[in-house]
Amino acid sequence: MLTHIDKEIFINAFLVYNKDTITNSRDFLDFLRSESDVIVYGEKDADSNNILSKFLAGRGNTKIFSRPGKFTKQQIKENNPYQLVFIDVEDEIQRQQFENEIKCLIGFKDNYETVFEEFKSEPSFRVDKDGSIDKNSSVTLFASWNQILPDLPITEIIISDPYIIADNEWRPLSENLFGLLSAIKSKYQIESILVFTKIDDINELNKIEGQAQQIFGPQTICKFPLFQGRKEEHDRHIFTNYKHISLGSSANFFDNEGNITVKSTSNIHTFSYSKTEKQQAASIILDDLNTTLKGLKSKGRIRVSITSRLLDYKEGSRE
Repeated sequence: MLTHIDKEIFINAFLVYNKDTITNSRDFLDFLRSESDVIVYGEKDADSNNILSKFLAGRGNTKIFSRPGKFTKQQIKENNPYQLVFIDVEDEIQRQQFENEIKCLIGFKDNYETVFEEFKSEPSFRVDKDGSIDKNSSVTLFASWNQILPDLPITEIIISDPYIIADNEWRPLSENLFGLLSAIKSKYQIESILVFTKIDDINELNKIEGQAQQIFGPQTICKFPLFQGRKEEHDRHIFTNYKHISLGSSANFFDNEGNITVKSTSNIHTFSYSKTEKQQAASIILDDLNTTLKGLKSKGRIRVSITSRLLDYKEGSRE
């Protein structure tokens, strides 16, 4: 991850934690220290230099930079989908402008802790074959696609599932694949969505792609790259800018009435990129999918223009 943060928020987080180091969480500071590259904006002074010097020590592989002046939208790295912004802006109109223009997860001085909590949250859901759960259980029962999609400004999505376009009378595409895509469309401003899958009937694939493109409209890259001559991942995945959702062994959950109908109970897990190890684990699968996509392009089976920043961006291109 790359985090842009105004000096005022950086110092505020440090001071708030140090008021009560036993009660207050240090997760935000730990993220800035060791889980993300950081650019701090603002003029240098003795107090901020003292705090910054503490973060320079023991950072490991992450980097920290200092920039004079306030953060501006021009500081966003256009090729990098993995960016957070925490800025000291009070004016509501200016806040709205930032949120509309840079399309990154944004926190301000009065809510950065809440925004970070949402980013780092890792909810899990039980897909229950019986459709019920013990009232005293802490497990959340999966009931809809909207439920598992993060409340974050997602712009890119990659889905990997060999059988997500397997249509049958018990688990129709309308409730499963198209239900998921419709939920994504209603929740996010998607720039690119790729669905890696398998199918033998190319005419059927073209029909499905056409229906999917209609859901998102012409402004969104929407394509279904096919696994070719490789051992595809058994588990099903949804990758986004900020989190990875593991769907387990199936992504076809619903019957014609929209009710859960599965042969066995399973779990859906969410993994936040607030932890470097979680993003690295996702990158292993994404690198494999990128190899598949490049192979299809080299054989002329998919247009060269079909792309996703989730596949194209490499950590080596960081500042």
